Amino acid sequence: MRLIDTPGFPAEARAFSLGHAVELAVLAESGLDWVVLAPPPVILDAEAARTGRYRFGDGRVPERGPADPVFSYADLAVALVEEAERPQWHRVQVAVSY
Repeated sequence: MRLIDTPGFPAEARAFSLGHAVELAVLAESGLDWVVLAPPPVILDAEAARTGRYRFGDGRVPERGPADPVFSYADLAVALVEEAERPQWHRVQVAVSY
């Protein structure tokens, strides 16, 4: 089930999320080698320090453990750069979080 289809998904975010779904369909039909890294559906912590920890959760958001910190922009940036330098994923959207 897509996150947008889950109960409690914010109505004000629906149009934005549907736009991303259309974007994925366009990419899927292209001949490009692409990847979309999707952060957790929460506000990322702009002040949080880089931990150097992240994991990919294929198309699903990895479950957050009770002791896991809020995912930081710094760790998202590390995941993005590492994926660009050493690609592991091709023609797919993958979730990235702790």
